[in-house]
Amino acid sequence: MKKLTSFLAAGTAASGLVLAMMTAMPAAAADQPCAQMGKSITILNQATPTCLGFYTSGSSSIVLPSNAPRIVYGVVNMIAPGVAPTTVTDQNGTMYSLNPTEGKRWLAVGPQIASQTIVKAEIVNNRIGKTFPYLYITDDAVTDRFESKSFIGRTKNSSSAKKPLSIWMRMDWASGVSADGGLKGTIVNYKRNITDAGQCKPSMVSKNPDRVKQRFGSKGKVQMKWNAGLAQGDGSYLILKTETAWVFTHKVPTALQFTRKVWKPTKLFFTLSGSQSGLTTVGINDIRKASKVKECTLP
Repeated sequence: MKKLTSFLAAGTAASGLVLAMMTAMPAAAADQPCAQMGKSITILNQATPTCLGFYTSGSSSIVLPSNAPRIVYGVVNMIAPGVAPTTVTDQNGTMYSLNPTEGKRWLAVGPQIASQTIVKAEIVNNRIGKTFPYLYITDDAVTDRFESKSFIGRTKNSSSAKKPLSIWMRMDWASGVSADGGLKGTIVNYKRNITDAGQCKPSMVSKNPDRVKQRFGSKGKVQMKWNAGLAQGDGSYLILKTETAWVFTHKVPTALQFTRKVWKPTKLFFTLSGSQSGLTTVGINDIRKASKVKECTLP
C-alpha cells in the first residue's frame, strides 16, 4: 500500500484537522476519477477519496462528473499562506466568487493540502455558497509513474558560460515512496563508467569533479517530489533534490489541469533554482524501464 506524504499529517496537526485513514468505497470503473484509487482521508470532517495513479489515455488524467446547473467541480484558488481564498475555478475554466466563510475553512486546511484537493461546489446566487472535498491527489499520483525507471540525459551549465559543460547522466529511481514522500534515486554513473546502448559512458565526476560535487554532493543520491503550488501562484512542479541544498524544478500540470489533459511525459527539463552559475540544468530526453547496470572501462 502506498503512503500519503508526511506533510499531509503535519499540515493536519497544524490546522487541527483529523485525517483518519479509512477504506474507500468501491466505485464502478466509469465512476472512478483516477486509474488507481487509495484509502480515503478526512478533510473538513468529510471522508475524501484519494488518487494514487492517473489515467494515461483518454481525455484527461483525472475524470470528473460533468457540471450540473448548480453543481460544479474544480479547485479552490489558494492565494498565499495566511490569506483566505476568494474564488473557485471549475473544470471548464470558469471562475466563481467564494463565500468568505468557505474561504476561511480552506485557509485552515492549508495551501498545500487545499491545492491538491478537487472540490464539489454548490452555486448560490451566482457564487460558490458551499464546497465539499471530492478528491485528494497524492504526491504518488505524480511521481509513482517513474518508479523503477531510468532517466537518461545531461546536466549542463549556462549557454553563456565561457567553458561549456555537458555531462551525460543516468538516474535510476527505486520503487516505493520515501518516508517523507516522493521517490529516491541514484545517479548510477556518478563515480563509475557504465555501458549504455553499446557505448561506455564516463562517470560524472571524471568530467568535472568540482562542478559536479558542488551541485550533486558526494554520492549522487537524488530525490524527486511534487509541489502542487498555489492555484493562483507559480504553478505546479516536480522537485529534483540533490545531496546539497540545491534543487532543480520542472513545471507540471496543476491539480485543475490534470482534469483537462492527459499527462504522459516522455521528456523532462529541470532548471536550477536560485543561481545561474555552475551546472544549471538537467535535461532528461529518455525515460525507460531500469536495466541492470554494467560497468565498463575507458582508455
